[in-house]
Amino acid sequence: MTTTIEAWQNHQPVWAPPPSGQHYRGRSIGSCTGCGWTPKPKEDPSTSYAKHLAELGAPDYMVEYWSFWAGIVEGPDGAVSRDAVARELFDFKVVMGEASKVYEELTGLSKPNTAAHHVIAAAEETFAARYADYLCDLADGEERPDVQAALIAIANDWHEGAWDEYRAGKAQAEARVAR
Repeated sequence: MTTTIEAWQNHQPVWAPPPSGQHYRGRSIGSCTGCGWTPKPKEDPSTSYAKHLAELGAPDYMVEYWSFWAGIVEGPDGAVSRDAVARELFDFKVVMGEASKVYEELTGLSKPNTAAHHVIAAAEETFAARYADYLCDLADGEERPDVQAALIAIANDWHEGAWDEYRAGKAQAEARVAR
């Protein structure tokens, strides 16, 4: 099996001391082996290098690595630090686990890599149903028919069939108590 080398892969950073008066974790990207590129003045060299790779057609994950992760997981000589990677992966696992718990509680979804718009939509549905149920509970105890009808209408607007669901749930609960 042969692997095709992408044009951007022929470009590697050349490490240099940080510019005078600046400290980028004790090291800096001074240029590029593939083309002689140099970082833009007054811009973080890793971020500048990430933009350079993006212009060369590098995949998003490599651009993100250089704009964010390289400064965290690489040492002053550009070598990847196993300790730094282990710490970041540990934090990542904790965040993913905690995000799963929040997603599950709010939406019934548990995959932390679910697209945000799906999570938001599911949360909106969950809360609409929950608040509609609260309104139905208020409507059930309301003695004024016009107010009760208004509460039921709002509840059904928030969550279609809310009043019917509420009444069915209440009937089931009453039947369990009667047994």
